[in-house]
Amino acid sequence: NFAIIPDIHASIDRLTESLEIAPSHQLIFLGDLIDGGLIREGDDLSVLETVKALVDCGRARVVMGNHEL
Repeated sequence: NFAIIPDIHASIDRLTESLEIAPSHQLIFLGDLIDGGLIREGDDLSVLETVKALVDCGRARVVMGNHEL
């Protein structure tokens, strides 16, 4: 099973909630992981580190969005 996750926009809370909903799914992130406007300091990095770990272990794939450019 796949879970499609779009537009996290540096919200570590949104990312965490998405992962809780799909705990055993293969994940596909549809870009815009960063750059959410009014975000807490460090949230961009936290989101990127979490998603990178998921990619590195083979659980996720990422499509680059316009905010990553």
